[in-house]
Amino acid sequence: MDSKFFTDIFNNKGRIMMEGAIGERLKREYGITLDENVVMGKLVREESGREALKDIWRKYYQVAKKYALPFIATTTTRRLNIERADNAGLAQDIVADNIKFLNSVRDDLSNGNDFFIGYMVGCKGDAYTAEGCLSREQSSEFHRWELEAALKENIDFVYAALMPSLDEALGIADIISESNVPYIISFTIQGDGKLIDGTKIDEAIKIMDKEVTRAPLCYMTNCVHPSIVLEALNKNDEELIKNRFRGIQMNTSKLPYSQMDNSKVLLAESSRLLAKSTKALDDSFPMKIVGGCCGTDEVYMDEILKALSR
Repeated sequence: MDSKFFTDIFNNKGRIMMEGAIGERLKREYGITLDENVVMGKLVREESGREALKDIWRKYYQVAKKYALPFIATTTTRRLNIERADNAGLAQDIVADNIKFLNSVRDDLSNGNDFFIGYMVGCKGDAYTAEGCLSREQSSEFHRWELEAALKENIDFVYAALMPSLDEALGIADIISESNVPYIISFTIQGDGKLIDGTKIDEAIKIMDKEVTRAPLCYMTNCVHPSIVLEALNKNDEELIKNRFRGIQMNTSKLPYSQMDNSKVLLAESSRLLAKSTKALDDSFPMKIVGGCCGTDEVYMDEILKALSR
């Protein structure tokens, strides 16, 4: 699909539904064992992984259709980088395999222009602490391996997810800006109104919009409760945030990252309560893109979109 079409949809249509949780569901609902290096990055080469992924995307897509919304799915490649792929014995073609599989899922499920594909790239280090994150120059060098491969394939946009560091996000943006493919930067944020590296959200947006050759389509956040996002956004430039910060993939827990990460128990509140918090966020800062993260499923997404449609 022409990536310009996705930009037109973003600019001219109303809400867009993004997928909900995938990784947690694969482990808990489908009994899938994730790779120690690339996590979900090579599931497209395993029959059980392919079947589970398609089933999850199908369920989310059905919710989007129920509310007549465009739908976004992203490749399960957040931990697929040159270093991790090498440790797992994988060549660069694993990037194309992930994109081609998601395209095949789209072809099977959608007959129209309502299903969009993003290639997901993550930071090198820890998304929740910023430990091991890269400088801008290091980032461009490190992420070029996968992004150059991805940008050659049939994708609608690139999704830089769980970015705790402005510098690493800038390096990723520099590479994508060499192409014509639109992209979204999703920051890891906290209630203090800052990225994990201590940069204020509005300052990070201003810097990136000014310094990269081609600015992101928008900014958003993921793996965080909407009440924390509302608290954070209220501590930033309201006009800028409303114009440029346009999406959330929400977590079902209000706990800080340090308590959620690597928890042996899935921490979740009810779909009704999460929908109420999402509505409160959307009332103050309208979210163009709404999706889920850990703890969500199609029931949660249905409840959230129901609340937002009132």
